[in-house]
Amino acid sequence: MQFDLEIVQAFVEVSKRATALDEINAAFMGVAGRFGYGHVATTRLRDYSQGPRSVDAVVTYPEVWKGRYSEMKFHEVDPVFASLGRRSTPFFWSGDSEEGTREERSFFDESRSAGVKRGLSLAMLISKSETAAVTWAGNFGEESDGLKHMFHLIATYYYQRLRLIQAGTFDTSRKEVTLTARESEVLQWYAVGKSAWEIGVILGVSESTVRFHLSSVRRKFDVSSTVHATALAVAREYIQI
Repeated sequence: MQFDLEIVQAFVEVSKRATALDEINAAFMGVAGRFGYGHVATTRLRDYSQGPRSVDAVVTYPEVWKGRYSEMKFHEVDPVFASLGRRSTPFFWSGDSEEGTREERSFFDESRSAGVKRGLSLAMLISKSETAAVTWAGNFGEESDGLKHMFHLIATYYYQRLRLIQAGTFDTSRKEVTLTARESEVLQWYAVGKSAWEIGVILGVSESTVRFHLSSVRRKFDVSSTVHATALAVAREYIQI
């Protein structure tokens, strides 16, 4: 499917009103279900040798499967878990492939029975020693570049709101950031799915100029991802989507 700004906008508006974990999680699960994914999960990844650690958020996989995953130390063979340590953008994964080791194929055979055969995941660096992973999963689900970009924005914004709710604070302006008019303009277009080249054409500037402004925005928000900066800018109402 194509990038759908209305879906992102609707999720952001619902999230802004959420003041409890069940509210923000229900909104996130609702969007996942819209695209055929029956489960969602949020985990913190500290020591990769120890596997993922659940945060006080939502992991909707069946309890039997969560227990089995922990008992069998499946993080040692789970190819999705391994990929989270190597990627900084969303990626689709599937257990349908005949590739992989015997252990990996056996892992997916078991996960399929729990309704976790395919999915869409994102790893976000939140400190030097900690990464957050957000996933939509199921035995079915849409796959497209448009969905991947929507998920990137929605998952990043979801995690930011989730942390605020867990901390019991809704002050989204903890760090004062001042964006120039051009930076706001560039970020606004980026938020609705435009590439650096497309933004350059729209604004009548070079692609390198657009990338310069996006780099400046990332630096001001002290993040490594433009999507992360976009989520913060939306949360703090520097831009509207």
